Amino acid sequence: MMMAVASFARSFKEAQNLLTPIYLVATMPAMVAMIPGIQLESFWLTMPIANVTLLFKELMLGVFDINHVLIVFLSVSFLASVALFVAVKLFGREEVLFGEVSSFGLTLKPANIMAKPVPEQSETLFFVMVSLILLLYLGIPLQMRDLPSGLILTELLIFLDCRSYSRAT
Repeated sequence: MMMAVASFARSFKEAQNLLTPIYLVATMPAMVAMIPGIQLESFWLTMPIANVTLLFKELMLGVFDINHVLIVFLSVSFLASVALFVAVKLFGREEVLFGEVSSFGLTLKPANIMAKPVPEQSETLFFVMVSLILLLYLGIPLQMRDLPSGLILTELLIFLDCRSYSRAT
């Protein structure tokens, strides 16, 4: 699937930008294995990425069910075959090979990009120090009192600190 999407890119940097959302979406089903009580059965046997992580979790726990291994293998093989077929078809097109196809229309025109001032090293160091002080003296005590609300308040403090710094520059 990544090869098919990357075929629309004209450069390495553009390919990385196109593939980043795929990496993010692919990690979500992989985290299913960490949820307590989720086991490799029914729906999860054919769910891409989640089925492999759940199978690996099952094998690490010493549970070996040949039916689960076969279903996961067949499911992954089928999806990989479909993705490979799509990539082969895309690479067979001249527009893709010679870079004449646009990348899903996601390109940004340089005229639309505004140049932003880059902070100097001393300004950046000051910002990092202020953030660390806020985290140590405000964030940690808030989190020790009540973890969920403390985390939310800590993130808000850091976010507000970032916003005030960005307005100053």
